[in-house]
Amino acid sequence: MIRNLTKDTVIAAHTEYFANPWARARGLMFRKAKAGTGYLFLFEKPTYAAIHMLFVPDPIDVLWLDRDGRVIDIALHVKPWKLHLAPNGLATFMIELAAGSVILSLTQVGDQIEF
Repeated sequence: MIRNLTKDTVIAAHTEYFANPWARARGLMFRKAKAGTGYLFLFEKPTYAAIHMLFVPDPIDVLWLDRDGRVIDIALHVKPWKLHLAPNGLATFMIELAAGSVILSLTQVGDQIEF
């Protein structure tokens, strides 16, 4: 489960982890983001965790978190085939979600996230 501790809301009831390089590179290519599932990307060290939307069939929301689990940037309703999107800072975690999930959970930059 992925929770917004600041707002006391559930962002995603289920979590899929992408910890190895292959899983992070593939991400959601060729598959839809399921409502209620958060796709958590774990990085070995803080990085500018850029994404692309090549072969991702539907729009998604993206959260970038620092090493303490605080939201440093948000992208809402990122459309398929966008070539490059990077956060406004170094991220240790990134969460991809079905479009609309961030607004439903009231999540904003600065919120504390738990997973």
